[in-house]
Amino acid sequence: MLPTALLLIFGLTLAADASTPSQVEKLPYKLPLGGGCQLSWNFNWRANFIVFNVEVPQGTTVVGLGFSDRGKVEGADFGIVYIDASELLTIADFRVTEDKTLKRQPKSEYELKAWDTDGKTIVLTILRPIRPKELTFYKIDRGTTHLLFFKSPFVWDRLQDYDVSEHLVQLIKSQLPIPPPQPDTKQMEVRVSGVQVPSSETTYWCRVVRLPEMREQHHIIGYEPVISKGSEGLVHHLEVFLCVEDLSESVRDYDAPCNSETKPLGMTSCRKVIGAWAMGATGIFYPSEAGLPIGGRSGRSGTQYAVIELHYNNAAGKSGLVDSSGLRFYLTRRLRKFDVGIIELGLDYLPYSAVPPGEPRFELTGFCLPKCTNEGLPPDGIKIFASQLHTHTTGVRVKTIHHRPRHFVRVLNDDKHYSPHFQEIRLLPEPIRVLPGDALVTTCTFDTSKRRNVTLGGLTINNEMCLNYVFYYPKSQLELCKSIVSDNTLDRFFKKMNVLYGAETSRKKTIEENYQSIEWGRMEVAALKQCTAPAVFTSRATPPLEWKSRATTGTT
Repeated sequence: MLPTALLLIFGLTLAADASTPSQVEKLPYKLPLGGGCQLSWNFNWRANFIVFNVEVPQGTTVVGLGFSDRGKVEGADFGIVYIDASELLTIADFRVTEDKTLKRQPKSEYELKAWDTDGKTIVLTILRPIRPKELTFYKIDRGTTHLLFFKSPFVWDRLQDYDVSEHLVQLIKSQLPIPPPQPDTKQMEVRVSGVQVPSSETTYWCRVVRLPEMREQHHIIGYEPVISKGSEGLVHHLEVFLCVEDLSESVRDYDAPCNSETKPLGMTSCRKVIGAWAMGATGIFYPSEAGLPIGGRSGRSGTQYAVIELHYNNAAGKSGLVDSSGLRFYLTRRLRKFDVGIIELGLDYLPYSAVPPGEPRFELTGFCLPKCTNEGLPPDGIKIFASQLHTHTTGVRVKTIHHRPRHFVRVLNDDKHYSPHFQEIRLLPEPIRVLPGDALVTTCTFDTSKRRNVTLGGLTINNEMCLNYVFYYPKSQLELCKSIVSDNTLDRFFKKMNVLYGAETSRKKTIEENYQSIEWGRMEVAALKQCTAPAVFTSRATPPLEWKSRATTGTT
């Protein structure tokens, strides 16, 4: 019997798997859940199981851990582990109804493997399949998972009586073994310093950091998070961008919220991602044969700058919080065989792209065309080993398809539950070789159901982007491989809006003004979809209508 009455509501229904092992030695992945609670886990994709440790304070009587499509509690699946009348642990499944009532399900498919306590913390070990056989049960994939959590001293029938929090995490990870430290390995930390975190729920903080002088080129071989004590659960995610141009004096000391009116324009050159972390993630280390080049700026000052951007999630609205979190990079002067390169895929962030208001699922697609990879990639191609997807606030799904004309189409990365508040560099399950003549097609799905005005492509947070930064080796001269709808296609679209639907569009207006002149109804949205939606790829990889491709080569 547990030392204290414990009811565990554990969200996700499962299908039993007789091949599931009885124990897992290590649970390397951890997620702070707040209130002294923590989730640890590990998994075996081929054996189709995932094991969780749920840690809660002694004296807790109700704990809820749930998984839903997008954090919505209605329709979420829950399992309950509790002490029955015979003082034995029993497992049952529950589903949340539309009125947020917990409705018991006929099957109970979780397996409680063990429990333990040290007098202060109760630990429950629970096993479940990754891919349940029942189609109605939640299926964990390699993308983002929306996890729900609560704890309470009371048992209620309605979920709305609990204080439920949402956590974003990638449960199924692809991680290379962490290499043993080498004598020539250096460390470089990029962190904020003593940030007085605002009491508002959401804050994005930016700081310009001067990097150590490196007149000789080095390789970044990996990095790991450095989260300040007490900031676990406060730092939601962070990114580090390398500045590819020298910064003016007015830019070098910036240390303030990212959306502040005082943010200098000179920071726009700091867009080369070299590190990204989010809650639940560990560090990332590159393949042993490759490293990301940094330093050794020939003909220029050896000084480089970076910008660190942190997302603080101060859900409790606490004041007086101080944070100095960041990333610790591992560098070596012993250059590896290959330089790591980064290619930006997707759509140009220009107002040529638009998402109408009131649309729950609107797709935009960007092309890296065969003619661009033919010109920009080496004869033997490249190996893509990691990917970071990116949109602004209305993105809900991002996927990139790798297409080899007359041969195959395969998924490079697809986050079906993508959230713009959870962006990290993720290793692919295995490297993907891309050859000259291949195409990479990135499609983003947006939800503007809560917006009243059209959303245009652009740099501000209220604009939208559709991007995938892919990390690969060996480094080529191709740095950008994106597209936009052509001027001719847009001219025809705006003319159609004027002639057929009476919109006050005109060639005398800018693209932004024309989009904003349209009163968006069902027919207007359908016409824009026809204008921007990708056609089925043929063997010649022809994009829809007319598109302007943009491939940028060169070194920075």
